Amino acid sequence: MRRADRRRRRSHLAARRRRDRPQSLACFTRDLDVLPFPTRHLCRNELYVRPDTGAPQTTLVTNRGCPHRCTYCLASQVAGLANRYRSVENVLAEIRECVERYRITSFLFRSDLFTQDAAWVRRLCAAILDAGLQISWACNARVDTVDAETLAWMKRAGCWIASFGSRVVTKRRSTASRRTRPSPMPTAPSSSVVRPASSRASIY
Repeated sequence: MRRADRRRRRSHLAARRRRDRPQSLACFTRDLDVLPFPTRHLCRNELYVRPDTGAPQTTLVTNRGCPHRCTYCLASQVAGLANRYRSVENVLAEIRECVERYRITSFLFRSDLFTQDAAWVRRLCAAILDAGLQISWACNARVDTVDAETLAWMKRAGCWIASFGSRVVTKRRSTASRRTRPSPMPTAPSSSVVRPASSRASIY
């Protein structure tokens, strides 16, 4: 092996070790409620729209961190392995501000894993419904963190699309992408989970 190849291999192995090293929670903000809402009055909010309707849309961070270490995702390094949620009351207050002050009713709930805590998700959905907020929103999820009841709550509260991350579709794809760990999440459960909630699933 040539010297340059050996250097590249050592650099690659060192990067893998850094990636697999657990991040200390002390590096991250634990209480997300202390963070101020984004200063949306400084933005031209009309430039940010929902792609299918053209309606104004904004991003709202609900939680940070993900306990999973998917080989294609940097979330555990960027935000840590501990999933920290904002309080339901805090999230609801930001939604109200967007609706009442900026006339925004479409949201992307930005998180590293929105559905990690199904009980929290159901509480948020109940709060949105109790407040009478007519909003629509999108989120991300894993098939092993949702059930039909949670999905039904999400749909009633305005969720119109959920993005599920599937690590491996086929064995050939796994080999091609050099993922060395077996997939805990086949794609088939995505469809079986969403059907009871009268929703559709697609792979794209």
